Amino acid sequence: MNYTNRISDIDKLKTDAELPAVFNETMLFKIKEHFRIPLVYSLAAFNGNTLTEYETKAAVKELAKVTEHEEREINEVKGISNAYSFIFKLLKKKMPEEQDILEIYRLLHADGNADFKAEYRNKNIIASETRYKPPEYNKISDLINEFINLMPRM
Repeated sequence: MNYTNRISDIDKLKTDAELPAVFNETMLFKIKEHFRIPLVYSLAAFNGNTLTEYETKAAVKELAKVTEHEEREINEVKGISNAYSFIFKLLKKKMPEEQDILEIYRLLHADGNADFKAEYRNKNIIASETRYKPPEYNKISDLINEFINLMPRM
């Protein structure tokens, strides 16, 4: 039985399949914009937002004034859209940092308030109707950093 070393062939195939060669800036922009409205609409609807997908698009792209709904709902979809854009900016970093996670939280919860400051909660909470227990408030920072360290390097 003859052994043929194929590591160089595998390395070439791996190099050819690298993401940066496939997902250039234009492609990433197109992907991001293609999925923006359906994703924003779905996340908002999951949280009880009553805007339709068409109204979500109008609010996010500021195509028209959506007046039939509460300002809170309109700000919610704008916040989700802004967080979505921020996450795509993070793709250019090697590794997200704790401040990046807090910025995503701020964008999702600012509700139109530009001065909103994202901070970890300072008390324990109880989540009903779930078998999952939220972490104690004084462990959140450590858990976020543990999560970041588990992420694969991009």
